[in-house]
Amino acid sequence: MVEFPISGAYRELLLTLELIIVFIFMELSVFFFYRYVRNRKESNPSIVEFDWGVIFMCFGIAIIFYILSDFYEVDRLIVPVCGYFTLALGGIIFTFHIESRKVLKTRFIFTTFFGIIIVVLLILFLVSPSLVKTSAYTLALLAMVILLCYFIVLIKDIWNQYRIHSIGLLLGIVFWLLGFAGTSDPATSLFNGFEIRIAGDILILASLFCIGLFLTTIPSLAEIGWQGKIKYVILTMKNGVGLYSENFQEKKEINEVLVAGALLGIQMFLQTVLNSNLKVLSKGTDVILLENGKYVTGVLIVERELEILKFLLKKLVTQFEQFYAHILENWKGDIAIFKPTRHLINEIFSIKKV
Repeated sequence: MVEFPISGAYRELLLTLELIIVFIFMELSVFFFYRYVRNRKESNPSIVEFDWGVIFMCFGIAIIFYILSDFYEVDRLIVPVCGYFTLALGGIIFTFHIESRKVLKTRFIFTTFFGIIIVVLLILFLVSPSLVKTSAYTLALLAMVILLCYFIVLIKDIWNQYRIHSIGLLLGIVFWLLGFAGTSDPATSLFNGFEIRIAGDILILASLFCIGLFLTTIPSLAEIGWQGKIKYVILTMKNGVGLYSENFQEKKEINEVLVAGALLGIQMFLQTVLNSNLKVLSKGTDVILLENGKYVTGVLIVERELEILKFLLKKLVTQFEQFYAHILENWKGDIAIFKPTRHLINEIFSIKKV
């Protein structure tokens, strides 16, 4: 028979494990808030860091409420509700940002869902607090599905560049889901003991290690959503003669005269740095990434300097030269022959024009 507040042989072990979990959640939250503030001061803000700071903080606060509910003489109908509202609030902030940035193209369905969660929980709390806990497990399961969708999109975007990190993230997600399931009251009642809760806590710690390692070792969380940061891709001969260019933001208001002038400036610039190792050039609010091959130079005009964009630009130059090697060796000046490059660009960048 499982009774609360928790006492006996498992109390000290469980309390220690869960306080460690809270500490790690809060530490990760502070870390990401610090990165967000630092990047903002450098005029290079990324709302992704802010989002992760919010998520880790909300989970940490929610677990504090669960600890109070399970280990101390408090009202177990009232205190856990504070944790549910905290998670729902974090869910609204997180999903609103990923949907507004179109990381998930779901037209604010998930943001609306979390808003409905708060309304439903509030109504149930006012009508009958005992119903809140039962409903919360179903809503939590749906919330985990939303997070899973986000992680799948995230991994898809960065798989080529950060494959090992992505595998670690996948393991972290699995551990996280299993861990929170194992620490729930239904699991404790089903297995008629706190052994399953101990196992759940250990899985959560393992998940925090995997997820935290992934999120803190990639150069920047701004790598996520990199497609929207590309403006132009250009391929030129090393003497600056243009072979192919494509505008990835053609539906946005872009001053074509300024763009033409910029491209001409790049071509002139390339002629002067032919034998240099320069890889990055800033021009106004844009960043110009350069990659030299044997015959051609690849150029990306982007909003931010990201490692994944450098990786993809190098891949583009390599595959372009492999495909057109026999032509580039004795090119006669016909640029129409390079029109199929569009398919290569679409394959490498997996991006639709916005």
